[in-house]
Amino acid sequence: MRRNMHDEALQKGQWVWVFNGVGGGFPSGIFSTREKAQKWIEQHQLSGTLTAHPLDQSAYDWAVSRGSFKPRKPEHFSGHFMGQFSSASQPHEHFENGFLGGEPMRLNLQELKTIGQVLKAAAHGPFFSASGAPEDQPEASLVHTLMGVELADLQRVAAQWPDVDLTDETVHQAVWGALGNIIGYPHGCKRQWPRWIECSAEQVDGVADRFRELYP
Repeated sequence: MRRNMHDEALQKGQWVWVFNGVGGGFPSGIFSTREKAQKWIEQHQLSGTLTAHPLDQSAYDWAVSRGSFKPRKPEHFSGHFMGQFSSASQPHEHFENGFLGGEPMRLNLQELKTIGQVLKAAAHGPFFSASGAPEDQPEASLVHTLMGVELADLQRVAAQWPDVDLTDETVHQAVWGALGNIIGYPHGCKRQWPRWIECSAEQVDGVADRFRELYP
């Protein structure tokens, strides 16, 4: 179910979010908020189900109390039944390879973070400077030649990321230009790379491929 469902249920009482991976018999993660859970799921590209559970109340008692389950048969009152009970009415979401609903229609949190780091490296780091010295600033003419955007626009997109409109031509060009050239241009700044970007060049290349798929 999507994020906007079960809002009324979540407003009542305290909840934890429990993740069960595909094929796993026991939970692999328990989180205080949905946001923390999704960040972890996306970071590790996990598949499974994220379910909200009420604190200090069983799933059985919660479902009965809100009327989503009405015990009628004798076995419905047994401890064995209660111990195995789960309710489809509990807020829950399905993930596949880190994507909500298994539909990779957007960049995940790690990809957004990586793009932000690449933008800042391109806009303020030595990667597109004259000498590539650690404290050098990018040259406006080189940025324009390689990326097709003004340095000021690149810096603006870097400062506003991820709150940008990717349908805007300048924004799209700045992101794509930074991703493509931080890998492809022979800047000679391998030693400076970890200072600006946490992941490897190969991982940035993968993010660039994802960006191209989503925003051609």
